[in-house]
Amino acid sequence: MIATGRRGLTPSALLAPVLACGGTPPVDPAPPDPPVATRLEVLPSAVTLFALGDEALLTTRILDQRGRVLAGEPVAWSTDDPAVATVDGTAVEGSGLVTASGNGATTVTAASGSLDGTAAVAVAQRAVAVEAPPAPDTLRRYGDTVRVAMRAFDGNGHPAPSSALAWTTSDSSVAVVDETGLVTAAGNGSATISAVAGRETAAVEVVVHDREGEDREVLLLLYGDVSGPGWLTPRGFRRWDPSKSISTWWGVKTEEEERATRVVELSLPDADLGGLLPRELGRLRSLRVLHLQGNSIEGVVPREVGMLPHLESLRLDRTRVEGLEGPYPSLEVLNLAETRIGSFYRIGHLPKLRSLDLSRNDLGRFPVEVFGFPELEVLHLNWHLFTGQIPLELADLENLRVLGLTGSYLPIRNMTYGMDSTIPPELGKLANLEELYLGRNRLRGTIPPELGDLANLRVLNLGNSHYPYHGEVHLGLEGPIPPELGNLANLEELWLYSNQLTGPIPPELGNLSNLRELWLDGNQLTGPILPELGDLPSLERLNLGGNELSGPVPPELGRLAKLRGLFLYHTKVSGPLPETFGELASLLQLNVDDTRMEGRVPRAATRMTALRYLSMPVRLCVPRDSAFDAWVAEMYEFTGTRCRN
Repeated sequence: MIATGRRGLTPSALLAPVLACGGTPPVDPAPPDPPVATRLEVLPSAVTLFALGDEALLTTRILDQRGRVLAGEPVAWSTDDPAVATVDGTAVEGSGLVTASGNGATTVTAASGSLDGTAAVAVAQRAVAVEAPPAPDTLRRYGDTVRVAMRAFDGNGHPAPSSALAWTTSDSSVAVVDETGLVTAAGNGSATISAVAGRETAAVEVVVHDREGEDREVLLLLYGDVSGPGWLTPRGFRRWDPSKSISTWWGVKTEEEERATRVVELSLPDADLGGLLPRELGRLRSLRVLHLQGNSIEGVVPREVGMLPHLESLRLDRTRVEGLEGPYPSLEVLNLAETRIGSFYRIGHLPKLRSLDLSRNDLGRFPVEVFGFPELEVLHLNWHLFTGQIPLELADLENLRVLGLTGSYLPIRNMTYGMDSTIPPELGKLANLEELYLGRNRLRGTIPPELGDLANLRVLNLGNSHYPYHGEVHLGLEGPIPPELGNLANLEELWLYSNQLTGPIPPELGNLSNLRELWLDGNQLTGPILPELGDLPSLERLNLGGNELSGPVPPELGRLAKLRGLFLYHTKVSGPLPETFGELASLLQLNVDDTRMEGRVPRAATRMTALRYLSMPVRLCVPRDSAFDAWVAEMYEFTGTRCRN
């Protein structure tokens, strides 16, 4: 059988037809180049891991020049930052196992011979669980910060940073929070700070209590409620600037207290404030001094102010306040002079009160409630309208330093008001008393000699000031001036004017070396002007007018170097002024009207350079010469006669 397919032909048989036709025999092709590794790829080229310990397998692909994959090539692995991710070769040929070790980014490199390839590896922990810490301490200032240390965990249970959480605040007006859990105080109050990790949420409450901010709010409320159009006072004070610290505001004194600026003193006298005081003043918890005198504040001071735990001094004098509410547990000084207090029951119990001023009020009776204040040191009930006896119980206030019971401020013809009383000798037991004012009352009887026992007394005012009119009785103290008053070594002012005192001036008054004012006018004193009065080195004013004093003016009065006023009017003093008066260089006023003094003013009076007021009767004349002309020309007022020669 003959084969006809191509498989049965030999190569020479196939070549024969080609040669018979005269062609060239074909050449065998050249063998291909051997494969050469030319590129290395790492797959995948980028990896992100979300938990520490998470792993990712990287593989390599080595390609030859024809883009064909070469197998069996050795590969070495490395990482730029092992703190972020490590890499190990594996049993699988050409692969590397990457393990997350810390948040960040690194580059993993695979190398084979001269070839290398890289993959970007990122580790970004993603929190899937969160635990809340205890609540942080209260923030005391706006702008203060605190970090809420939430405990976050990734999928493998490793701690995750706060930035891995989603943060929110329930009230951004109180506190704001950033992506790291840093909380910043923005306003007073409380806010819930929440952190979300996957499906879990943890929360903590943050409290902001900026006391300066709280005090600022109260002050601005006060300004808005009671300030008037004259808030810019004549003193040139500016309005409160909310953009500046309250420590710079007019009338506001602050102190640092527990990392907060607190208002401790609010003093706004005559500041054109009016209306009712806001209850919010009770939120100034550190306030010690509240002085609002001279304003049109009205009504009752709210109880919240009375609850202030540290308030020590309250001045509302010259206002329209009608009463107080609250216990005032620490109040020591209270001034309600010239207000609308008509009854003491509107004031209440003040356990620590040391100073009380209720002058110029319409109290219908002596406020016996003051005897319940054992610590009282200063009591002013001046210009009162009540009548009756001076209470003997005043002697029980053993700490009393100042007692002011000056009588009616109504016209002196109205004799209905004023205490119709003798002076209780028991007042001599007030060993600490420094000032005693009983003038303008309907005092009667004698001056108790026991007052001479008040060793600390500086001011004694028993002046009556109720001058008689036609058909009226001249009220006042009677009898002699007690010589025991000369024992008051600290006495600076002695006022006994307009009474019915009789007898001579006691020489013991010459012992009062600190005396500056001596007013004995308007009495019925007799006898001479004592030379001992010239022994008072501090005396500035001496008024002996309106008495029955007689005799010459003692030359010893010329030693009173500080004397500024001398009044001898309406007396029976006679004779010329002594030449020693020329040494009275400080004298401003000299009144000897309607006396029996005769002769000339001494020529030495030309040295009385301070004299500004001179009043003399007709029988006393001023010489006509150049020196006296110049002296008279310098006087504030001259009432008298010039001598003819």
